[in-house]
Amino acid sequence: MRAATRATAIILATAMVSGGACKSSEPEEPGDPKPPGIPFVPPTFDDDAGAGAAKPSRDTDGWLVLDPGAADPTLVTRAIATLQPTKGNKAAGTVRLNEMTNGLRIRVAFSGLTFLGKYTIRVHLLGDCSGEDGASAGPAFNFDGSSLEPQSPNPTMGNLGELQADVSGNAKGEGTADLPVLQGHYSIVGRSVILHGTSNDPAQAGVEGPRLACGVIGVFAD
Repeated sequence: MRAATRATAIILATAMVSGGACKSSEPEEPGDPKPPGIPFVPPTFDDDAGAGAAKPSRDTDGWLVLDPGAADPTLVTRAIATLQPTKGNKAAGTVRLNEMTNGLRIRVAFSGLTFLGKYTIRVHLLGDCSGEDGASAGPAFNFDGSSLEPQSPNPTMGNLGELQADVSGNAKGEGTADLPVLQGHYSIVGRSVILHGTSNDPAQAGVEGPRLACGVIGVFAD
């Protein structure tokens, strides 16, 4: 079971602004070193919630499998969300998820962003992007407790990480988070991922910004 409690997001390093955007690359196999110049860092989580805090379940009941009818079903370890812009916005991209022994690996690629703009990626409770403004996705998803009745205000709920666009309005990067999971009672498969705008005002740090793009998390296989 992974350590899991309330979260504080780490602001990502800026995307490469000299010499063009970051180059894309094929995903490395588990254990491979991360490439230099990663403009995406997922949040870290401090174990400060105290005894009795809810933890993501690792029970074997209800495991997600790729083909339930197969003689030897394969566990789902990969997922993807393809985000489309909400009304009046241009941001779009993909969030690829790969569950590994050391956490959930997150790879992102976005376009249509504002010059050097800062953004937050969050998982939301409902797998519904039908609303023009992204509101149909519901509130942010709580990785370790109730999303509708959280025990305390937590502005970083659902946070997969933060990123900053390059001079061309693109952003690519990857990292690993230890709290969100694809399996168990707190699985994020079937929920939504939303790209939020963020404010440059330090007093607004962690506050949910406008919903610029939305995509449902679905099972993915190579």
